[in-house]
Amino acid sequence: ISNFGEDVDFIVGCDNVPWGTFRPRTGSLKASRARDAYGELVVQNGVAKDSVIVLVDETGEVTGSAYIRAGDEHTLRRIQDGTYQIYVTSGREWDGTRFTKAASYTKFSESFEFKVPEIGGWEVTLYPVEGGTAETDSVVQNEFPGVR
Repeated sequence: ISNFGEDVDFIVGCDNVPWGTFRPRTGSLKASRARDAYGELVVQNGVAKDSVIVLVDETGEVTGSAYIRAGDEHTLRRIQDGTYQIYVTSGREWDGTRFTKAASYTKFSESFEFKVPEIGGWEVTLYPVEGGTAETDSVVQNEFPGVR
């Protein structure tokens, strides 16, 4: 590798360099490409860990996902009319596909229906709220949908 005209030699091969982790900014990982869709999902992450939310349609296809830092909020936009399951993983040290430390995997127990204009959007919190009615179920890691 050249660095400003100087060569640097690695002592180990690239295969022996461990994968790193990073903390992306809050935002979509997979955004909807639908031009005629108007549904929105506002997600408030009030927990102390970063989270990834994944929206899955009735066929099992991931239609949108977003990385949401602890304390942040994000809106997934252009969600097509339909019924969706919402999955959430939270943790630390994101490697681009999963959290490698303190990871948890859940999904909302009930599905969410998007139908514009009657039910154009939803707002969910990733923390308990007084008077809230949404429940979640644990999901094992290998049953959690991919985020890309």
